[in-house]
Amino acid sequence: VTLILGGCLPVNLYLCTYFFNYVLIEDFQFSPSRVMLINSITILLWIFFFPIMGAISDLIGKRVLMIVSSLVTIVFSYPLFYFIGTSDMSIKKIVVFQAIMAIIGTAYAAPSLTYLATLFPPNVRHSGISFFFNLGQAFLGSTTPLISTFLVTRIGYIAGPAFYLIFTGFLCFLALLVARNCSGADTVLRTKQ
Repeated sequence: VTLILGGCLPVNLYLCTYFFNYVLIEDFQFSPSRVMLINSITILLWIFFFPIMGAISDLIGKRVLMIVSSLVTIVFSYPLFYFIGTSDMSIKKIVVFQAIMAIIGTAYAAPSLTYLATLFPPNVRHSGISFFFNLGQAFLGSTTPLISTFLVTRIGYIAGPAFYLIFTGFLCFLALLVARNCSGADTVLRTKQ
């Protein structure tokens, strides 16, 4: 479970930065300076939404927010890529795409690391998380640009990576359904009454 949950963590970000930068330069002839501006905006969007999603996860539960993010990824990945792949490729359109992807991505990423800690008993928590999280990152996360490029080349359309996002969203959803809390800690912030 940790292998999948940790591996899916960087997929959205890697897709929006590494892969998308390549596509903008190679396929849409954007200048590298323009792409770096878009990349900077993307990173700022992630920085902006991270604490917001962390606060939301404290209110509704980390697992709940991650499940919602996984379902939104499954449902909206293809329409988002279809939106970005049609008509003209303007910076405004790219920023809208990146903002929506940042909201979806941070809804999963913000609570994920603290949630992963609840999946292991305290005596094996560090080794369990570090081994399975990093192995998942190696298999699912780091292969994102390669798989995305393959899908675009094979399908011949920029929406190809949406299928990888749908796949990882489905994997995360299933993993979250079977995950069980081993720490005994409540993952929802409770207020005193």
